[in-house]
Amino acid sequence: MGESGLPRGTVTFLFTDIEGSTRLLKQLRERFADVLEHHQRILRAAFAEAGGHEVDTQGDAFFVVFRGAKDALAAAVAAQRALAAHGWPDGLALRVRMGIHSGEPRVGADRYVGLGVHRAARICSAGHGGQVLLSSVTRELVEDELPSDVRLLDLGERHLKDIDRPERIFQLVIDGLPAEFPPLKTLDAQPAEATPFAGRESELAKAAEAAVEAPSTERRRSLLLLTVLLLLVAAGVSAFLLVRGDESGASQTGREGATGIKVRPNSVAVIDPETNAIVASIPVGAGPGSIATGDGSVWVANAVARTVSRIDAETREVVATIGLGIEPTDLAVGQGAVWVAGGFDSALLRIDTADNVVRANLAIREEIGPLPAGFDSGPSAVTVSDGAVWLAHGEEVSRIDPETNDVVATVPAGGNWSGNIAAGEGAVWVVETGVLKVRKPEGGAVNGISRIDPASDSVTATIPVPGVGIGSGGAPGPDIVAAGAGAVWSATWADDIVWRIDPANNRTVRTIPAGTSPGNVAVGEGAVWVENRNSGTVARIDPFSNALAETIDVGHVLRGIAAGEGAVWVTVHG
Repeated sequence: MGESGLPRGTVTFLFTDIEGSTRLLKQLRERFADVLEHHQRILRAAFAEAGGHEVDTQGDAFFVVFRGAKDALAAAVAAQRALAAHGWPDGLALRVRMGIHSGEPRVGADRYVGLGVHRAARICSAGHGGQVLLSSVTRELVEDELPSDVRLLDLGERHLKDIDRPERIFQLVIDGLPAEFPPLKTLDAQPAEATPFAGRESELAKAAEAAVEAPSTERRRSLLLLTVLLLLVAAGVSAFLLVRGDESGASQTGREGATGIKVRPNSVAVIDPETNAIVASIPVGAGPGSIATGDGSVWVANAVARTVSRIDAETREVVATIGLGIEPTDLAVGQGAVWVAGGFDSALLRIDTADNVVRANLAIREEIGPLPAGFDSGPSAVTVSDGAVWLAHGEEVSRIDPETNDVVATVPAGGNWSGNIAAGEGAVWVVETGVLKVRKPEGGAVNGISRIDPASDSVTATIPVPGVGIGSGGAPGPDIVAAGAGAVWSATWADDIVWRIDPANNRTVRTIPAGTSPGNVAVGEGAVWVENRNSGTVARIDPFSNALAETIDVGHVLRGIAAGEGAVWVTVHG
């Protein structure tokens, strides 16, 4: 063990992930928390028995390290058998995919650094629920010491996403458990750029053979066939390249991605988190901004149209357009409702998700108190957590009881005004974009993030976040905050970075490049997603390695992002 407590030298990584967790959540609803807890208990018991060291967890996923490869294998076998034997509700089968890889990573303060971590994670994501996959390195370490009821199946060389060198992958076959699975989800199964007539190479080969071997009459006929086929292929490839070449110069009316989906202004672009590809563009109201997921739907605040669009997450169609009468600045979903903040109208609307009807205007200026001098906007941001609705406004954060629609507590946030707000990791987090309790050594104000304890309705910490922040005329610091995946994430748009904050000690621990002008941040679907509004891109950050894993070109100006319901959803403003 090093100073960080992490095993050093040659170690073996084990990644796990529940297959179809979003579907299970929709199926089980409030019972999903119990299922998740049983799943965690089963896996942790198997890890502990084999001497595993838990590096990180994201609810339905684990990252564990072992001193020996055979220990990791033993943990995987024990965990899969225990999962299969457990009595899950409604007779469902909870299936967990696992990936194992061995190496000699560098060890940082509290994490492993190196390509080996990425390789192990990619091996896990290539599999299916109930399947255990091993790298060739791990296979060499364990093949001579396999238990009698376990064997290895060679699945061949595969190309893993973002990994240059192909990996020979082996499947662990465990007696008494399923051994047959669909093809691995690797780049070999889904080529990134399939050309026209892909898969018809055999026809060309046969035509060529016939042209060589047939008698003169048949040879001329075969040569003609070969020529026609080659011309068709050439024409198809030319058309394919023309389409590809046109993407970089897409007009303001729409941008077409590699999947052929044209993204237009005033829409929601849908990103598949498995492939990072844009798979749909859904027209919504004018000026879409804040976006959230919940109750099987995606909810979009259209600022210019003064409406909320409800999108069915499965069909990806707008099923309702709800008039507001105010200009929405933020929205959140929870407690059977959609909560819409109207900063310029001093309003907080409650929309019931059962019938898409606005039931109440909960927070008017008289209720939340006067605004600070020099400010003419009211409730700016809203979030839902721990049976409460949290509304940021002026110099305060109000806690609202969703049962009675009453303001039950008011928390002085400590700054000039309370900006973006998020809930998660055991607290409510508020961006402070004005005078803070924390001061720079040379004097003057810094921006940061205040931590509110829901149990006491009080600020228990204020975390300074370096950076330019709001820019001209403003104090340095963050612009946005999100919580999840074991951390709090803060974006500073003028610095083009995202900060990772450790909620255990209220300290910034990582700086991650995210692209140009990062705006909103969403956590879910296995990653941290950053909307780079002015560059029209979405950055995917791996929360395990704290590295930028992918940059997805959406186009136009972006204004909001949400991760949930099996996809990543981005509002395209113009």
